Amino acid sequence: MNDTNEIRLDILSEFGLTENQAKVFIATTRLGNPTVSEIADESEVRREEVYRLLPELEKMGLVERLLGKPLRLKTPDPQSAIITLVNLEREKAKDRIAELSNKSKELIQSLGHQVIESSSEEILDSDFSLIQEKESIRVKIFEMISQATKHLDVMFTRTDLIWLISTQGEALQDAINRGVKIQLLSEPPSGRDRLPKIIRRRFPGDIEIHVKYILNPTAFYFIRDKNQLMFIASGAHHLPSGSCLWTDNMGLVTLTSSNFEEHWHASVHWKTIDGISLSVSPQDGSEGGSSHVHRILLYNSSDTKYKVLLNFLKIHFENGAMIIYVCGKDCIENVKEAMYNFGFDKKFINAQKQIRILGWDHLLLDDGSFNIEKSIDIWDEFYFESQDLGYNGLAIASEMKFFFDNNLIEELEGYEKQIHEMLTGQIEFKCAYDEKSILGTSQPLQLYAKLLGTHSILLTEESGTTKKTKT
Repeated sequence: MNDTNEIRLDILSEFGLTENQAKVFIATTRLGNPTVSEIADESEVRREEVYRLLPELEKMGLVERLLGKPLRLKTPDPQSAIITLVNLEREKAKDRIAELSNKSKELIQSLGHQVIESSSEEILDSDFSLIQEKESIRVKIFEMISQATKHLDVMFTRTDLIWLISTQGEALQDAINRGVKIQLLSEPPSGRDRLPKIIRRRFPGDIEIHVKYILNPTAFYFIRDKNQLMFIASGAHHLPSGSCLWTDNMGLVTLTSSNFEEHWHASVHWKTIDGISLSVSPQDGSEGGSSHVHRILLYNSSDTKYKVLLNFLKIHFENGAMIIYVCGKDCIENVKEAMYNFGFDKKFINAQKQIRILGWDHLLLDDGSFNIEKSIDIWDEFYFESQDLGYNGLAIASEMKFFFDNNLIEELEGYEKQIHEMLTGQIEFKCAYDEKSILGTSQPLQLYAKLLGTHSILLTEESGTTKKTKT
């Protein structure tokens, strides 16, 4: 093994790759679009071991399978690959990011100048890649944005469009600064439209980004410079959780570009309806066709409250989401103790990174008053942060006693309605109400009915257990 390869292996090991993973990745990068046998010969890793390592490298977003026989593989461009590794390490140890970023420059330069050129006779007929892992999808989209020179045409669900702007906002802004024209198409909102606010927050006023709405789009896809296409598999509820087909087949790209142009000319600019609440009912009654995950828990014992809320948060925590527990400021230590007893690791709780425990004062204005728009903005910011840090969504468990203690029943009704309208497939809320608090209001039945109207699932306590009912 030459000195250059030894340097690469040393650096890749610091990004969390095993020696054999690093050898397979380097060999794939050097060879371009190799078969498994070619990778085994180049890397000196047994063919059976290469097959075993492929799912791991795909999950990291470092290799893609080309459709066709024999099976061939390719890697993203070196810069995209290293960015993927940095994101993975950020989730494991934030304090190592600076060091890894410095190492990545050396690795990118090494890989970028050592690729073996293929002769024209060796160019493959296959021009389709199946991309299935979350990081692979994120890397491929970043790569397409970063390499765009003229156009980016996107037709996504509202959930995926918010995800795109949240996770790729900087790359999109860089593309616009390079002169790339970006056109975004999606369904109109079913209620309060969050997209204008998200766009204004992510992009400076002098940045021009074109967004239009159309009813019943026929497909969802991402087109770069009218010569590359990523199709979103039908039935996928959220892009990072689904499968994508990438291609540079000009026949398919041209056909899809024509489909986009037809939809674009038949659509309505978002500014035309900015500030107007439309009567639109997509499938399942929510943005982008994915159901609202907004549950209400009615409890009469603290044991039930903690059991239900902490179980909800633990499931999402183990699935890689950022989780937040909201309670009265004087209850934070009680919540921490309950989480310890429920099995949460103290180091994660104390780090206040993937697990956050907030007092309601965190959502108030500087003068101590409650404002609905301010609180929704804060939840938007937490969602953006969860995406920036690479977490798999955001789950929030909220004790609602604050509103009753401060006589904010009218504000409570408006807040719950706004929460319900802002939710996407990547944000879930569970709101916990003490039944005695509702019964203590002047119109408990009316309040009860309004709360049921703004939640998709009702959980009630019966003899120490909980009963689930769709609302």
